[in-house]
Amino acid sequence: MLRLWQDECITTALLKYQLGQTDFLAMATPGAGKTRMAAHLASRLFDLDKIDLVICFTPSISVTNSFQHNLEAITEKRMNGRMGSSGQVLTYHSLSFLSGSFWDVFREYRVFVIFDEIHHCGGHDINLANVWGEKILRNIRSRAAYTLALSGTPWRSDKLPIALARYSGDPSKLECDYIYSLAQAIHDGVCRIPKVVAIDNDQIRHTNRADEPEEYGSIGELLENTDVRYSDLLHHSSIVTFMLQQSVEKLQSIRQQNPQAAGLIVASSVHHAYWIKALLKSELDQSSIVVSHEDNHAHRIIEEFEHSDSQWIIAIGMISEGTNIPRLQLCCYLSRIKTELYFRQVLGRIVRSQQEKLPFAYMYILAEDTLLTYAKSIGDDLPEHLATVELNNMQEETHIERDNFDMILSDQQQNNLSLGSPVTPVTEESLHSDVDINVQSMTEEGVYVADQKNLSLSGQFYEELIMLQHAFHKAC
Repeated sequence: MLRLWQDECITTALLKYQLGQTDFLAMATPGAGKTRMAAHLASRLFDLDKIDLVICFTPSISVTNSFQHNLEAITEKRMNGRMGSSGQVLTYHSLSFLSGSFWDVFREYRVFVIFDEIHHCGGHDINLANVWGEKILRNIRSRAAYTLALSGTPWRSDKLPIALARYSGDPSKLECDYIYSLAQAIHDGVCRIPKVVAIDNDQIRHTNRADEPEEYGSIGELLENTDVRYSDLLHHSSIVTFMLQQSVEKLQSIRQQNPQAAGLIVASSVHHAYWIKALLKSELDQSSIVVSHEDNHAHRIIEEFEHSDSQWIIAIGMISEGTNIPRLQLCCYLSRIKTELYFRQVLGRIVRSQQEKLPFAYMYILAEDTLLTYAKSIGDDLPEHLATVELNNMQEETHIERDNFDMILSDQQQNNLSLGSPVTPVTEESLHSDVDINVQSMTEEGVYVADQKNLSLSGQFYEELIMLQHAFHKAC
Protein backbone atom coordinates (compact mmCIF):
# COMPACT_ATOMS: atom_id res chain seq x y z
CA MET A 1 0.00 0.00 0.00
CA LEU A 2 1.32 3.40 -0.96
CA ARG A 3 1.88 6.17 1.54
CA LEU A 4 -0.11 9.35 0.98
CA TRP A 5 2.89 11.33 -0.24
CA GLN A 6 3.87 8.57 -2.67
CA ASP A 7 0.38 8.47 -4.17
CA GLU A 8 0.31 12.28 -4.45
CA CYS A 9 3.72 12.37 -6.11
CA ILE A 10 2.76 9.71 -8.67
CA THR A 11 -0.49 11.51 -9.47
CA THR A 12 1.37 14.81 -9.90
CA ALA A 13 3.99 13.23 -12.16
CA LEU A 14 1.41 11.55 -14.38
CA LEU A 15 -0.50 14.81 -14.73
CA LYS A 16 2.62 16.76 -15.71
CA TYR A 17 3.66 14.07 -18.17
CA GLN A 18 0.17 14.23 -19.69
CA LEU A 19 0.51 18.02 -20.06
CA GLY A 20 3.72 17.62 -22.05
CA GLN A 21 6.41 17.93 -19.37
CA THR A 22 8.94 15.11 -19.77
CA ASP A 23 11.31 15.73 -16.83
CA PHE A 24 10.05 15.45 -13.23
CA LEU A 25 12.09 16.19 -10.09
CA ALA A 26 10.92 14.88 -6.72
CA MET A 27 12.67 15.95 -3.53
CA ALA A 28 11.82 13.64 -0.64
CA THR A 29 13.64 13.44 2.66
CA PRO A 30 16.03 10.48 3.06
CA GLY A 31 14.19 7.43 4.33
CA ALA A 32 10.80 8.47 2.93
CA GLY A 33 10.49 5.66 0.38
CA LYS A 34 11.57 7.19 -2.93
CA THR A 35 12.53 3.83 -4.43
CA ARG A 36 9.10 2.32 -3.89
CA MET A 37 7.38 5.43 -5.25
CA ALA A 38 9.53 5.35 -8.40
CA ALA A 39 8.77 1.67 -8.99
CA HIS A 40 5.02 2.26 -8.70
CA LEU A 41 5.25 5.19 -11.12
CA ALA A 42 7.05 2.94 -13.61
CA SER A 43 4.31 0.33 -13.18
CA ARG A 44 1.59 2.92 -13.86
CA LEU A 45 3.37 4.09 -17.02
CA PHE A 46 3.56 0.50 -18.24
CA ASP A 47 -0.14 0.00 -17.48
CA LEU A 48 -1.03 3.17 -19.39
CA ASP A 49 1.09 2.01 -22.36
CA LYS A 50 3.24 5.13 -22.14
CA ILE A 51 6.62 3.37 -22.03
CA ASP A 52 8.37 0.27 -23.34
CA LEU A 53 11.47 0.14 -21.14
CA VAL A 54 12.85 1.43 -17.84
CA ILE A 55 16.48 2.41 -17.29
CA CYS A 56 17.51 3.41 -13.79
CA PHE A 57 20.80 4.92 -12.59
CA THR A 58 21.90 4.83 -8.94
CA PRO A 59 25.01 5.91 -7.00
CA SER A 60 26.19 2.46 -5.83
CA ILE A 61 25.91 -1.29 -6.39
CA SER A 62 24.00 -1.88 -3.16
CA VAL A 63 21.41 0.73 -4.16
CA THR A 64 21.28 -0.77 -7.65
CA ASN A 65 20.37 -4.16 -6.23
CA SER A 66 17.66 -2.65 -4.04
CA PHE A 67 16.20 -0.64 -6.91
CA GLN A 68 16.15 -3.65 -9.24
CA HIS A 69 14.40 -5.76 -6.60
CA ASN A 70 11.70 -3.11 -6.07
CA LEU A 71 11.15 -2.53 -9.79
CA GLU A 72 10.79 -6.24 -10.52
CA ALA A 73 8.51 -6.87 -7.55
CA ILE A 74 6.16 -3.97 -8.30
CA THR A 75 6.11 -3.98 -12.12
CA GLU A 76 6.26 -7.79 -12.29
CA LYS A 77 8.78 -7.45 -15.12
CA ARG A 78 12.42 -8.48 -15.33
CA MET A 79 14.90 -5.59 -15.02
CA ASN A 80 18.24 -7.36 -15.47
CA GLY A 81 19.06 -5.90 -18.89
CA ARG A 82 19.10 -9.28 -20.62
CA MET A 83 17.14 -10.37 -23.68
CA GLY A 84 13.42 -10.19 -23.02
CA SER A 85 13.70 -7.95 -19.97
CA SER A 86 11.85 -4.67 -19.62
CA GLY A 87 14.73 -2.61 -18.34
CA GLN A 88 17.99 -2.38 -16.46
CA VAL A 89 19.40 -0.77 -13.33
CA LEU A 90 22.95 0.60 -13.55
CA THR A 91 25.32 2.70 -11.47
CA TYR A 92 26.26 6.23 -12.51
CA HIS A 93 29.81 4.98 -12.80
CA SER A 94 28.74 2.77 -15.72
CA LEU A 95 27.73 5.86 -17.73
CA SER A 96 31.35 6.27 -18.78
CA PHE A 97 31.54 2.76 -20.24
CA LEU A 98 28.27 2.40 -22.15
CA SER A 99 28.80 1.93 -25.89
CA GLY A 100 27.09 3.87 -28.63
CA SER A 101 24.79 0.94 -29.36
CA PHE A 102 23.37 1.18 -25.85
CA TRP A 103 22.04 4.67 -26.54
CA ASP A 104 20.34 3.50 -29.76
CA VAL A 105 17.55 2.13 -27.57
CA PHE A 106 16.25 5.69 -27.16
CA ARG A 107 15.56 5.90 -30.90
CA GLU A 108 13.73 2.59 -31.04
CA TYR A 109 11.76 2.50 -27.77
CA ARG A 110 9.90 4.73 -25.36
CA VAL A 111 12.24 4.78 -22.38
CA PHE A 112 11.45 5.91 -18.84
CA VAL A 113 14.70 6.92 -17.09
CA ILE A 114 14.95 7.09 -13.29
CA PHE A 115 17.84 9.00 -11.70
CA ASP A 116 18.29 8.11 -8.04
CA GLU A 117 20.13 10.86 -6.10
CA ILE A 118 20.38 13.02 -9.21
CA HIS A 119 22.60 15.55 -7.42
CA HIS A 120 25.57 13.35 -8.38
CA CYS A 121 25.13 14.59 -11.95
CA GLY A 122 26.12 18.22 -12.33
CA GLY A 123 25.80 20.78 -15.10
CA HIS A 124 23.31 22.36 -17.47
CA ASP A 125 25.85 22.84 -20.24
CA ILE A 126 27.63 19.87 -21.85
CA ASN A 127 30.95 21.75 -21.80
CA LEU A 128 30.69 22.65 -18.12
CA ALA A 129 29.06 19.51 -16.73
CA ASN A 130 30.80 16.81 -14.74
CA VAL A 131 31.38 13.41 -16.39
CA TRP A 132 28.03 11.91 -15.43
CA GLY A 133 26.10 15.09 -16.13
CA GLU A 134 27.69 15.35 -19.57
CA LYS A 135 26.59 11.80 -20.47
CA ILE A 136 23.02 12.54 -19.38
CA LEU A 137 22.83 15.83 -21.27
CA ARG A 138 24.33 14.31 -24.41
CA ASN A 139 22.52 10.96 -24.52
CA ILE A 140 19.30 11.20 -22.49
CA ARG A 141 18.03 14.77 -22.43
CA SER A 142 15.29 15.23 -25.05
CA ARG A 143 15.59 11.56 -26.04
CA ALA A 144 13.88 9.79 -23.14
CA ALA A 145 10.10 9.53 -23.19
CA TYR A 146 10.03 10.60 -19.53
CA THR A 147 12.53 11.07 -16.73
CA LEU A 148 12.13 10.94 -12.96
CA ALA A 149 14.90 12.54 -10.90
CA LEU A 150 15.01 11.79 -7.18
CA SER A 151 16.99 13.39 -4.38
CA GLY A 152 16.86 13.75 -0.62
CA THR A 153 19.64 16.37 -0.67
CA PRO A 154 19.16 18.30 -3.92
CA TRP A 155 22.29 20.41 -4.06
CA ARG A 156 25.98 19.96 -4.86
CA SER A 157 28.99 20.97 -2.77
CA ASP A 158 30.77 22.29 -5.89
CA LYS A 159 27.80 24.62 -6.60
CA LEU A 160 27.24 23.16 -10.08
CA PRO A 161 23.58 23.07 -11.11
CA ILE A 162 22.01 19.61 -11.12
CA ALA A 163 21.60 18.01 -14.52
CA LEU A 164 18.04 18.22 -15.95
CA ALA A 165 16.88 20.37 -13.01
CA ARG A 166 15.17 23.75 -13.39
CA TYR A 167 16.21 26.91 -11.53
CA SER A 168 14.25 30.13 -11.12
CA GLY A 169 16.52 33.13 -11.66
CA ASP A 170 18.78 32.63 -8.65
CA PRO A 171 20.87 29.53 -9.47
CA SER A 172 20.50 28.37 -5.87
CA LYS A 173 16.69 28.26 -6.11
CA LEU A 174 15.82 24.83 -7.42
CA GLU A 175 12.35 24.25 -8.80
CA CYS A 176 11.02 20.90 -7.63
CA ASP A 177 7.89 19.29 -9.02
CA TYR A 178 7.12 17.63 -5.69
CA ILE A 179 8.55 18.09 -2.18
CA TYR A 180 8.17 15.83 0.84
CA SER A 181 10.01 17.36 3.78
CA LEU A 182 11.47 15.82 6.92
CA ALA A 183 8.83 17.61 8.98
CA GLN A 184 6.08 15.99 6.93
CA ALA A 185 7.75 12.59 7.18
CA ILE A 186 7.99 12.84 10.97
CA HIS A 187 4.37 13.95 11.20
CA ASP A 188 3.35 10.93 9.11
CA GLY A 189 5.46 8.53 11.16
CA VAL A 190 7.64 7.79 8.12
CA CYS A 191 10.85 9.14 9.70
CA ARG A 192 12.24 9.30 13.21
CA ILE A 193 12.94 12.56 15.02
CA PRO A 194 16.69 13.32 14.74
CA LYS A 195 18.61 14.38 17.85
CA VAL A 196 22.21 15.52 17.51
CA VAL A 197 24.61 15.09 20.43
CA ALA A 198 27.77 17.21 20.20
CA ILE A 199 30.83 16.34 22.29
CA ASP A 200 32.78 19.32 23.70
CA ASN A 201 35.19 20.25 26.51
CA ASP A 202 35.19 23.41 28.66
CA GLN A 203 38.91 23.56 29.47
CA ILE A 204 41.44 22.84 26.73
CA ARG A 205 45.11 23.73 27.13
CA HIS A 206 47.27 24.30 24.09
CA THR A 207 51.06 24.83 24.44
CA ASN A 208 53.70 25.69 21.90
CA ARG A 209 57.14 24.45 22.87
CA ALA A 210 58.48 27.92 23.66
CA ASP A 211 55.25 29.56 24.83
CA GLU A 212 53.09 29.59 27.90
CA PRO A 213 50.00 27.39 27.64
CA GLU A 214 46.79 29.00 26.43
CA GLU A 215 43.37 27.80 27.50
CA TYR A 216 40.23 27.52 25.41
CA GLY A 217 36.67 26.97 26.55
CA SER A 218 35.54 24.80 23.65
CA ILE A 219 36.70 22.72 20.72
CA GLY A 220 35.48 25.47 18.41
CA GLU A 221 37.76 28.05 20.06
CA LEU A 222 40.70 25.68 19.89
CA LEU A 223 40.25 24.97 16.19
CA GLU A 224 39.72 28.64 15.36
CA ASN A 225 42.75 29.99 17.23
CA THR A 226 45.40 27.28 16.76
CA ASP A 227 46.72 25.05 14.03
CA VAL A 228 45.19 22.00 15.67
CA ARG A 229 42.90 20.40 13.11
CA TYR A 230 39.55 18.71 13.38
CA SER A 231 41.08 15.54 11.93
CA ASP A 232 43.61 15.47 14.82
CA LEU A 233 40.76 15.13 17.30
CA LEU A 234 39.22 12.28 15.34
CA HIS A 235 42.36 10.25 16.06
CA HIS A 236 42.62 11.00 19.75
CA SER A 237 41.96 7.74 21.54
CA SER A 238 40.27 9.12 24.66
CA ILE A 239 37.96 11.44 22.72
CA VAL A 240 36.95 8.72 20.28
CA THR A 241 36.57 6.18 23.06
CA PHE A 242 34.25 8.51 24.95
CA MET A 243 32.14 9.16 21.85
CA LEU A 244 31.92 5.42 21.30
CA GLN A 245 31.03 4.85 24.96
CA GLN A 246 28.20 7.37 24.79
CA SER A 247 26.97 5.82 21.55
CA VAL A 248 27.12 2.30 22.99
CA GLU A 249 25.17 3.28 26.10
CA LYS A 250 22.50 4.99 24.01
CA LEU A 251 22.19 2.01 21.64
CA GLN A 252 21.86 -0.36 24.59
CA SER A 253 19.04 1.83 25.91
CA ILE A 254 17.33 1.86 22.51
CA ARG A 255 17.63 -1.92 22.12
CA GLN A 256 15.66 -2.43 25.32
CA GLN A 257 12.60 -1.31 23.35
CA ASN A 258 13.79 -2.13 19.83
CA PRO A 259 16.04 -5.23 20.06
CA GLN A 260 16.93 -5.09 16.36
CA ALA A 261 18.23 -1.51 16.52
CA ALA A 262 21.79 -1.01 15.28
CA GLY A 263 24.43 1.70 15.15
CA LEU A 264 26.49 3.17 12.31
CA ILE A 265 29.99 4.57 12.80
CA VAL A 266 31.32 6.69 9.94
CA ALA A 267 35.12 6.58 9.82
CA SER A 268 37.67 8.67 7.93
CA SER A 269 39.67 5.88 6.29
CA VAL A 270 40.06 2.12 6.26
CA HIS A 271 42.85 2.21 8.85
CA HIS A 272 40.82 4.58 10.98
CA ALA A 273 37.88 2.17 10.80
CA TYR A 274 39.93 -0.78 12.02
CA TRP A 275 41.43 1.32 14.81
CA ILE A 276 37.86 2.18 15.89
CA LYS A 277 36.93 -1.48 15.65
CA ALA A 278 39.82 -2.31 17.97
CA LEU A 279 38.76 0.37 20.47
CA LEU A 280 35.21 -0.94 20.46
CA LYS A 281 36.48 -4.41 21.26
CA SER A 282 39.18 -3.59 23.81
CA GLU A 283 37.53 -0.72 25.68
CA LEU A 284 33.81 -1.44 25.35
CA ASP A 285 33.63 -5.16 24.59
CA GLN A 286 31.56 -4.48 21.47
CA SER A 287 31.72 -6.47 18.25
CA SER A 288 31.45 -4.74 14.89
CA ILE A 289 31.95 -5.21 11.16
CA VAL A 290 33.76 -2.91 8.74
CA VAL A 291 32.67 -2.14 5.18
CA SER A 292 34.57 0.03 2.71
CA HIS A 293 35.10 0.65 -0.97
CA GLU A 294 38.08 -1.70 -0.78
CA ASP A 295 35.81 -4.68 -0.14
CA ASN A 296 35.04 -6.53 -3.36
CA HIS A 297 31.68 -7.65 -1.97
CA ALA A 298 30.78 -4.59 0.08
CA HIS A 299 27.11 -4.79 -0.94
CA ARG A 300 26.92 -8.34 0.42
CA ILE A 301 28.40 -7.22 3.75
CA ILE A 302 25.77 -4.49 3.97
CA GLU A 303 22.94 -6.87 3.05
CA GLU A 304 24.09 -9.43 5.61
CA PHE A 305 24.26 -6.75 8.29
CA GLU A 306 20.79 -5.51 7.36
CA HIS A 307 19.28 -8.93 8.09
CA SER A 308 21.41 -9.76 11.13
CA ASP A 309 21.17 -8.75 14.78
CA SER A 310 24.73 -7.33 14.87
CA GLN A 311 25.00 -4.08 16.76
CA TRP A 312 27.59 -2.00 14.88
CA ILE A 313 28.72 -1.39 11.34
CA ILE A 314 31.73 0.84 10.66
CA ALA A 315 31.66 2.37 7.18
CA ILE A 316 33.96 4.43 5.00
CA GLY A 317 32.00 6.15 2.25
CA MET A 318 29.64 3.20 1.80
CA ILE A 319 26.51 4.04 3.80
CA SER A 320 26.02 7.72 3.11
CA GLU A 321 22.99 7.64 0.83
CA GLY A 322 20.48 5.31 -0.73
CA THR A 323 21.35 2.38 1.51
CA ASN A 324 18.22 1.05 3.18
CA ILE A 325 18.90 -0.39 6.65
CA PRO A 326 15.86 0.67 8.69
CA ARG A 327 17.21 -0.84 11.91
CA LEU A 328 20.02 1.75 11.97
CA GLN A 329 18.92 4.20 14.65
CA LEU A 330 22.16 5.80 15.85
CA CYS A 331 25.28 7.20 14.21
CA CYS A 332 28.68 8.15 15.61
CA TYR A 333 30.12 10.60 13.07
CA LEU A 334 33.93 10.33 12.94
CA SER A 335 34.40 11.29 9.31
CA ARG A 336 36.75 14.08 8.29
CA ILE A 337 34.24 15.14 5.59
CA LYS A 338 32.54 18.38 6.61
CA THR A 339 30.03 19.19 3.88
CA GLU A 340 26.34 19.66 4.53
CA LEU A 341 25.50 17.30 1.69
CA TYR A 342 27.42 14.42 3.26
CA PHE A 343 26.24 15.28 6.78
CA ARG A 344 22.59 15.12 5.76
CA GLN A 345 23.10 11.98 3.70
CA VAL A 346 24.57 10.20 6.71
CA LEU A 347 21.77 11.48 8.93
CA GLY A 348 19.32 10.08 6.41
CA ARG A 349 20.60 6.55 7.10
CA ILE A 350 19.24 6.57 10.67
CA VAL A 351 15.92 8.39 10.39
CA ARG A 352 13.95 5.76 8.47
CA SER A 353 11.18 4.66 10.83
CA GLN A 354 10.17 1.11 11.66
CA GLN A 355 7.08 2.38 13.51
CA GLU A 356 8.87 1.57 16.77
CA LYS A 357 7.84 2.92 20.17
CA LEU A 358 11.01 5.02 20.51
CA PRO A 359 10.81 7.31 17.46
CA PHE A 360 14.22 8.99 17.75
CA ALA A 361 17.43 8.85 15.76
CA TYR A 362 20.65 9.89 17.50
CA MET A 363 23.75 11.34 15.86
CA TYR A 364 26.96 11.89 17.85
CA ILE A 365 29.43 14.50 16.55
CA LEU A 366 32.31 16.60 17.82
CA ALA A 367 31.32 20.17 18.61
CA GLU A 368 33.12 21.61 15.61
CA ASP A 369 31.53 24.84 14.38
CA THR A 370 30.72 23.68 10.84
CA LEU A 371 29.09 20.47 12.01
CA LEU A 372 27.13 22.38 14.67
CA THR A 373 25.82 24.70 11.96
CA TYR A 374 24.66 21.73 9.92
CA ALA A 375 23.06 20.15 12.98
CA LYS A 376 21.16 23.32 13.79
CA SER A 377 20.03 23.66 10.18
CA ILE A 378 18.04 20.47 10.67
CA GLY A 379 15.63 22.77 12.46
CA ASP A 380 14.76 24.32 9.11
CA ASP A 381 12.92 21.08 8.40
CA LEU A 382 11.46 20.45 11.84
CA PRO A 383 8.83 22.02 14.08
CA GLU A 384 10.46 23.77 17.04
CA HIS A 385 9.14 21.37 19.68
CA LEU A 386 10.80 18.42 17.91
CA ALA A 387 14.21 19.81 16.93
CA THR A 388 17.05 19.76 19.44
CA VAL A 389 20.83 19.75 19.45
CA GLU A 390 22.36 18.36 22.61
CA LEU A 391 25.89 19.14 23.82
CA ASN A 392 27.28 16.17 25.72
CA ASN A 393 30.66 16.46 27.41
CA MET A 394 33.11 13.92 28.74
CA GLN A 395 33.80 13.63 32.45
CA GLU A 396 37.35 12.33 32.23
CA GLU A 397 40.76 13.87 31.68
CA THR A 398 42.54 13.29 28.40
CA HIS A 399 45.93 14.38 27.12
CA ILE A 400 47.58 14.60 23.72
CA GLU A 401 51.37 14.88 23.58
CA ARG A 402 52.45 16.64 20.36
CA ASP A 403 56.21 16.77 20.96
CA ASN A 404 56.80 13.11 20.22
CA PHE A 405 53.71 12.46 18.04
CA ASP A 406 52.35 10.04 20.64
CA MET A 407 48.81 9.90 21.93
CA ILE A 408 48.93 9.39 25.70
CA LEU A 409 45.68 8.16 27.12
CA SER A 410 44.05 8.70 30.49
CA ASP A 411 45.01 6.68 33.59
CA GLN A 412 42.23 4.22 32.83
CA GLN A 413 43.57 3.62 29.31
CA GLN A 414 47.31 2.89 29.26
CA ASN A 415 47.64 1.98 25.61
CA ASN A 416 49.90 4.10 23.39
CA LEU A 417 48.97 4.88 19.80
CA SER A 418 51.76 6.09 17.51
CA LEU A 419 50.67 8.45 14.74
CA GLY A 420 54.05 9.22 13.23
CA SER A 421 55.95 6.02 12.53
CA PRO A 422 54.38 2.57 12.62
CA VAL A 423 55.03 0.37 15.62
CA THR A 424 53.66 -2.79 14.02
CA PRO A 425 52.64 -2.47 10.37
CA VAL A 426 49.00 -3.33 9.66
CA THR A 427 48.96 -5.90 6.89
CA GLU A 428 46.14 -6.64 4.47
CA GLU A 429 45.83 -10.06 6.10
CA SER A 430 45.36 -8.60 9.57
CA LEU A 431 42.76 -6.12 8.35
CA HIS A 432 40.54 -8.81 6.87
CA SER A 433 41.02 -11.59 9.41
CA ASP A 434 38.83 -12.47 12.35
CA VAL A 435 41.79 -12.25 14.73
CA ASP A 436 41.45 -9.58 17.43
CA ILE A 437 43.56 -6.52 16.66
CA ASN A 438 45.63 -5.08 19.52
CA VAL A 439 45.10 -1.34 19.92
CA GLN A 440 48.82 -0.90 20.55
CA SER A 441 49.63 -2.11 17.04
CA MET A 442 47.07 -0.02 15.18
CA THR A 443 48.45 2.84 13.07
CA GLU A 444 46.71 5.47 10.99
CA GLU A 445 48.12 6.24 7.56
CA GLY A 446 47.96 9.78 6.28
CA VAL A 447 47.47 11.40 9.70
CA TYR A 448 49.77 14.33 10.44
CA VAL A 449 49.77 16.17 13.76
CA ALA A 450 51.35 19.58 14.23
CA ASP A 451 55.00 19.38 15.30
CA GLN A 452 56.24 20.92 18.55
CA LYS A 453 52.75 21.18 20.00
CA ASN A 454 51.23 20.05 23.27
CA LEU A 455 47.46 19.77 23.63
CA SER A 456 45.72 18.85 26.86
CA LEU A 457 41.96 18.41 27.29
CA SER A 458 41.73 18.56 31.06
CA GLY A 459 38.31 20.08 31.60
CA GLN A 460 34.99 18.38 32.01
CA PHE A 461 32.86 17.45 29.07
CA TYR A 462 29.62 19.14 30.05
CA GLU A 463 26.13 18.52 28.76
CA GLU A 464 23.83 21.21 27.38
CA LEU A 465 20.56 21.05 25.49
CA ILE A 466 20.06 23.68 22.78
CA MET A 467 16.64 24.39 21.34
CA LEU A 468 16.61 25.38 17.68
CA GLN A 469 14.95 28.77 17.76
CA HIS A 470 14.97 29.15 13.98
CA ALA A 471 12.91 26.03 13.42
CA PHE A 472 9.30 26.10 12.27
CA HIS A 473 7.05 28.25 14.43
CA LYS A 474 4.04 26.18 13.48
CA ALA A 475 3.66 22.65 14.72
CA CYS A 476 3.10 20.17 11.93
